[in-house]
Amino acid sequence: MFSEIMRYILDLGPTVMLPLVIIVFSKLLGMKLGDCFKSGLHIGIGFVGIGLVIGLMLDSIGPAAKAMADHFQINLPGFAVGWPGSSPMPWRAQSARGG
Repeated sequence: MFSEIMRYILDLGPTVMLPLVIIVFSKLLGMKLGDCFKSGLHIGIGFVGIGLVIGLMLDSIGPAAKAMADHFQINLPGFAVGWPGSSPMPWRAQSARGG
């Protein structure tokens, strides 16, 4: 039963899981429940926002980078977004969600 509940929560994805972790962790540190919820909500909104920005950035910059690489005949196998863009990516990994 507990395993099924945990699997359901973990399957909700990082956009839901990270705010829940923040809420529980901040409550364990002694914050008021309202402040815990507010912090988790802010983290969740920021997480969704970063995902949207990365998606839009890849959609708009990707074709331009490919055209530049083709024009200058260089090989660019990857796309670097820096630490702000890549920091949420580990939470998308299955191992970060307990599986």
